[in-house]
Amino acid sequence: MNIIPFKKYQKEIFLVSFLAIAILSFLIVKPFLAAVILGAVIAYVFYPVFLWVKKGIKNPQISAVLTLLIITLIFTLPLVFILNSMIGEISDFYIKTGENMHAKEIKDISTILTEKCMDGHDTIRCRVNQHIVSLISDGYMQVSFREFISDIYMKLIGSAPSLLLSIPAMILYVLIVVFVIFYLFLDWEMILKEIDFVLPFREDMKKAFAKQIRDIIHATIYGNIVVVMMQGAIAAVAFFVFDTTKAPIFWGVITMIAGLVPFVGTALVWLPLGTMQVINGVLQGSNSIIWRGAGMMLVGLFIISTIDNVIKPRMIGRRAMIHPLLVLLGVLGGINFFGFIGFILGPLIIAILVTLVRLYKKEKNEIIS
Repeated sequence: MNIIPFKKYQKEIFLVSFLAIAILSFLIVKPFLAAVILGAVIAYVFYPVFLWVKKGIKNPQISAVLTLLIITLIFTLPLVFILNSMIGEISDFYIKTGENMHAKEIKDISTILTEKCMDGHDTIRCRVNQHIVSLISDGYMQVSFREFISDIYMKLIGSAPSLLLSIPAMILYVLIVVFVIFYLFLDWEMILKEIDFVLPFREDMKKAFAKQIRDIIHATIYGNIVVVMMQGAIAAVAFFVFDTTKAPIFWGVITMIAGLVPFVGTALVWLPLGTMQVINGVLQGSNSIIWRGAGMMLVGLFIISTIDNVIKPRMIGRRAMIHPLLVLLGVLGGINFFGFIGFILGPLIIAILVTLVRLYKKEKNEIIS
């Protein structure tokens, strides 16, 4: 009977065992991967704040807790103002349309729209009104609309239990993010030393790799921040120029926050506000308001939203020294594979691959020469 010598295959057995444990560890962490990555990103952004707090307090644990409180205030206070302002805008919209209908003695909406063009003027507003009247007067459209509203209502009612059941999962997600941030603040330097120790490169290549990774992370995170700030600033100017809202600066900030949402992004803000402005213009019989609402939506579509797909890949690509097309593919593929956090993780993984290829080419050229 032949006995396989353990020492002869010790490296192979260790490698297989290591890969098996690594795969199992990934599967264990996978359900919370997005929370871990989000926590790591927030910790990276606010680590300078933690160091600043620690200079005055000296105690790392207390400094980490205080920094977490600062982060909590930064994230929660805007949400409170957002909800309050949204309620105010919706109430204002309701009052405007309600007053308009009351002035017409709460007549049928089709009668209101028709009366506004009784003088026979062939204006854009009148043509829009005629199309609206033809749509809402159609029997099939009325039935379809009622079914649509009923379907939305039933879905909202049906989703209420699942929403309640998801609250514990949301709380767990937030707790994981908080714990990741807390322990990364405390152990950041130690983790960097461990990563540096296990990297299979020469010292000069380790430094080059570390610098490239820092540039990539910096470009990806701060590139996104700069882009959404540009979107928010342009949106605020557009809101003011087109008189879309009474609080253009505030809604510019909201647009900036919405810019972090994948795919839809800033359209979550400028599209509803522009649409409400157009509806107000139709109901009030004002071509000026209609044109301003349409102008707001055109600026949102062709300028504000375009920044995300044109300028951001160039900014990240220039700093990380990779092609903008790879950045764009990394963002789209990362979101598709990892979800929301993929807009940071996708370009980061692509950039790391490019860096490894460059290091390999450099090593190969040194061997040949």
